[in-house]
Amino acid sequence: MTAASHERYTEAISIFEWNVINAEGSETKQDDLIECYVHLLDLEDEDVGPISESRADLCYKLANCYVQVSKHEDAVLMYREAIMIQSQLHGTDHLSVANSLHNLGNCYRDLFEFEKSAECLNKSLQLSTSNFEDENEEVADTCHCLAMTLMSICELDEASSLFERALAIRKKKLGALDLNIASTLYYLGMIGQMRGSWNISMKHCNENSENGIGDDNPITASTLECIGRIHMDKREFENAIQCFTKCISHGNLKLQREMGNIHLFRGESFKGTKMMIRAGQHAVQLLGLSMCQGEFDLLHLTTKFNEQKRQKTGRDLLRYAENVMFYGRVLLKMERFNEALECVEFSNVIFEGNYGSDHLTIAGNLHATGFILEKLSDISNSDHQLVEALELTAEALRIRKLHLVESHPDLEETLLLIGRVHHKLGNIHDALTFLTDAAKARDVRLGRNHRHMDDANALLEVGQLQQQSGQFSQALDSFEECLHIRRQILGRDHPSIGELLFYIGNLLREVGDLDLAEESLAIAEQVDPVSIETAEVYFCMGVLHTEQKEYSLALESMTNSLHIHKQR
Repeated sequence: MTAASHERYTEAISIFEWNVINAEGSETKQDDLIECYVHLLDLEDEDVGPISESRADLCYKLANCYVQVSKHEDAVLMYREAIMIQSQLHGTDHLSVANSLHNLGNCYRDLFEFEKSAECLNKSLQLSTSNFEDENEEVADTCHCLAMTLMSICELDEASSLFERALAIRKKKLGALDLNIASTLYYLGMIGQMRGSWNISMKHCNENSENGIGDDNPITASTLECIGRIHMDKREFENAIQCFTKCISHGNLKLQREMGNIHLFRGESFKGTKMMIRAGQHAVQLLGLSMCQGEFDLLHLTTKFNEQKRQKTGRDLLRYAENVMFYGRVLLKMERFNEALECVEFSNVIFEGNYGSDHLTIAGNLHATGFILEKLSDISNSDHQLVEALELTAEALRIRKLHLVESHPDLEETLLLIGRVHHKLGNIHDALTFLTDAAKARDVRLGRNHRHMDDANALLEVGQLQQQSGQFSQALDSFEECLHIRRQILGRDHPSIGELLFYIGNLLREVGDLDLAEESLAIAEQVDPVSIETAEVYFCMGVLHTEQKEYSLALESMTNSLHIHKQR
């Protein structure tokens, strides 16, 4: 091709580029543009050679086109060639090298090669900082992108600092309605929610909401979900439901699971189950299962997962693993434990291959696996499953402690689970330690005025363990706090109040306070005169009277206990 022809061909491509940039739905045009760039690169080889400014520019543009059509591996090759030429022509500290490294780092992140992504973006940031003033938008862009990479691998402290740096620059350079500012605010809010720094997170989310970028913008919906999760973590359930309901109406159907969790936690079993069924149906669609396979056997499920694993790679495989994990969490709530176990174990293998060992996603799956094994141990009566559950949850706890504040609900749930497993294994001291730590975490997060039954139940379990380990005064404190919560929620005449008074009476008898023990047991008797608990109360009162050598009263109490047992 002559020089004049080459020039006309290059001009034609420039016109075509302009049309592609300004066209909508232009994936086909991107493919055509890629073909033009490839042809022009061949001409560059013939006319100019492998090292030229125009070839570097073509490699950079071709790489950008490959990204647009999700051909990231091809894009990596072109960016690397562009960087090689730019470095030879201008030196390794040139701004063109920084731009190519920036895009290459983003490309590696899309391929889930996070170490390479961080390395490229760090180099790009250093070059941008040396070429520009600190408050340049290029610097802000690279800070933001590097923060996204670090956030992906749970380097949350450094990611947060970089997002803050990007935000400060963007606020000075851009208007409040700029989408780049909205994006940075959203990610800062998300990090705060992940870690349990809810006040900071809510501040960023509220600022995003007040900036008015539009309800139809994806960042608005994502910010609303983040606000809903903060409310959920703080047990502000009505606010959480409002946020999630709006998100679901905009198509985020996965939040049906969170809605189900809220309803089940509040004892609204019909609403909770209904939401979980909907979430399960959504998961079945995401995984490409037919509806009849929603009730499949375990072998069929395993076969389907492995078939998809062979067919998918990179981002597609990771997204599939995320959907499998989501389905596993739904199945867990529906008490389909064997299928749930298959889901979390399958997805965790993929997560470990992409994220490494210290990622919060892996911690969540390890916790879920331990939870399922603890439940299955009740069916199989197997200590082996409990020992495995203990190992997995200990690792989940280690990871969560690396990233989360000590009052985070995810930490609390893992501490509770480890405490329950130790209790089942007969490790009373260890069980008490973990359950007490869980109660402290809840107190830090919610204050002492808990109003939910699971708080009362945790205190009851702690009190029982304290009693077994001889910590009688602490046990009495736990029982009395549990009694206070149950009376607030259930009233004074509920059978579970009698059950708790029975525990208190037994404890007081054990420490020798016979008068107070008899008073507690007498009140317990009045709550439900014909329950099994009342029969136990009568029996304990009989023991008390015997210890006080009041044998006629002891006989009367034992007779009443026997009479209730015969009736039942």
